[in-house]
Amino acid sequence: MLKNKIRLLLERIESQTGKLENTRVFVDSAPVLDRAWAVRCGLGFIGKNTTLIQPKKGSFFFIGHLFLPIELEETGKPMANRCGRCTKCIDACPTGALEAPFHIDARKCISYLTIEYKGCLEGNDPKTFKGWMYGCDICQDVCPYNKFSLPNVEPKFQPSEQLLAMRENDWKNLTKADFDVLFKHSAMQRAGYEGLKRNIDFIAEEN
Repeated sequence: MLKNKIRLLLERIESQTGKLENTRVFVDSAPVLDRAWAVRCGLGFIGKNTTLIQPKKGSFFFIGHLFLPIELEETGKPMANRCGRCTKCIDACPTGALEAPFHIDARKCISYLTIEYKGCLEGNDPKTFKGWMYGCDICQDVCPYNKFSLPNVEPKFQPSEQLLAMRENDWKNLTKADFDVLFKHSAMQRAGYEGLKRNIDFIAEEN
């Protein structure tokens, strides 16, 4: 959906330049240092929790890219870090993945372990996962800059009624068919059914 919005921008650009070759549109789908380029463009600064923070909007947003075969004038300037002495994100990280300011150990990060990691979660303490079965936003939730965050108004980002109706037993008994219906065209496909079921079974061990 976000890619489609960027493609609309590309169409507007090409209405002025003519058809461009070798363009590329992506959102978190290519080996590009998203946050580093965003900082260089002046879109925000990297916080101690390693996320991109826009001082007036927080950190709950996507970074989209449009690669063009034309030279553009620079507009933004890199923004200096504005975390100051705040360590709320580091203090709140339940697994200790934020070992130091600006340094995260992915091997301990709930987001990494529940989304990207494909192995067994044995050896981790399910209590430290705080019930998160896919991803984790704790270090962003506690960030003071996110008091400026606003709820999105994009209909396609809103959870379905079926998803909102899910309860603990529904998750424990989740089937592949249920998963396919609930998360069709969703980023949850990144973990896949087997990955999500592994996560659900793992955090259930806390009880």
